[in-house]
Amino acid sequence: MTDTEYIQAFRARNDKAIAMFYREYRESFMAFLANKFHSLNQQLLAEVFQESVSRVWENIERGKLTETSLTSSLSTYLNSTGIRVWLETNRRYGEDIPNDEDIFAKAKEAYEMERADADEKMRFRQDRRDAIREVVDKMGKPCAPLLKAFYWDEDSWETIAWNLHYSSADSAKTQKYKCMQKLKTLLKKP
Repeated sequence: MTDTEYIQAFRARNDKAIAMFYREYRESFMAFLANKFHSLNQQLLAEVFQESVSRVWENIERGKLTETSLTSSLSTYLNSTGIRVWLETNRRYGEDIPNDEDIFAKAKEAYEMERADADEKMRFRQDRRDAIREVVDKMGKPCAPLLKAFYWDEDSWETIAWNLHYSSADSAKTQKYKCMQKLKTLLKKP
C-alpha cells in the first residue's frame, strides 16, 4: 500500500490495513532504532514501536498528519516519532540518554535526503501521469471515456456500463482490457 492509502486506512480504522502496516514497518523500524540506540533490547524496541504507531495514528485522527501534510515517507515519519518516544521514555525513567550527539543531525540529514528523493520521485510520477493522460486523451472513443471513468473518476463497473452504454459491466471490463493493451502499445512508441 502507498503512504496515502495507509493514512486513509488509519483514518477509516481499517484493521486489515493497519495489521499490514505493522508487518511492513515493524522490522525496519526496530532495526533503525537498534542501530541508533544500541542499549535497546527487543522488548523495549517493541514497546517503542507500539507507542510510535499509536502516536502516528493519533496524529492522523486529529488531522495533524494528512496525505497532503506528509512531507516525507510514512516510514521516515514513524522513525522520527520513534526517536522522540525513546528519548521521552528515557527522560521519564531517569535513564541515561545514549551518548550520540548527532542523532538528530543524522535523522535530519536522512530526512532531507529522503525528502529530496521523494520530491524527485513525485516529479517523475507526475510527469508519467501527465504523459499517460495525454495519450489517453488522444485515444478517443471508446477508450478515453472508459479509462477516465475507471481510473480518474473511479466509477463502479455498473456506472461505467450505464453511462457509456455498454450492455453489461462485463462488456465494459472486456473493453477496458482491450483499451489497456492499446494504451501499453502507444506508451511504448517513441
